[in-house]
Amino acid sequence: MATFQENDVLYKSIIARKLSKCSGSQIHRDLQPQFPNLTYKTVLAIIRSYSLLRNGQKISRKKSIKFNFLEMREIRNFIRDAYSINNELTAPALCKKIENELGYEVKLTMLKKLRRELGFICKSTKCANKEKRLQFCTRMLEIKVIINSKFKYL
Repeated sequence: MATFQENDVLYKSIIARKLSKCSGSQIHRDLQPQFPNLTYKTVLAIIRSYSLLRNGQKISRKKSIKFNFLEMREIRNFIRDAYSINNELTAPALCKKIENELGYEVKLTMLKKLRRELGFICKSTKCANKEKRLQFCTRMLEIKVIINSKFKYL
């Protein structure tokens, strides 16, 4: 059911029902006994492709982007070099930089995964903990001063 052909019985029956103002769920319920493998998502995909073709647009299918070993190594090295120059680079900016300089379209989720693998993680503290963190740091500095002064004079 991945390819939608004009002469397909399923395709024609879905489009005919849609043109007669049936909803996608109603079409799915009507055709389920004839086509047991038919899913609601398939019905919606056929309706969407028909409406796009009717409007004169091309049907775009999402492709997963897979890189080979050498491309992944090149992307990892680029990320490592970019963060060695500027460690405050954001993920969207880095995606654009990779696309402009290397020509690879890297998704944000993939980039974040690569950053974690390379060890570039940033755990920022929440605003609610700023006061407690300040108190802890000042207390640690006082303890360090006391410890240093004791050992200094011994």
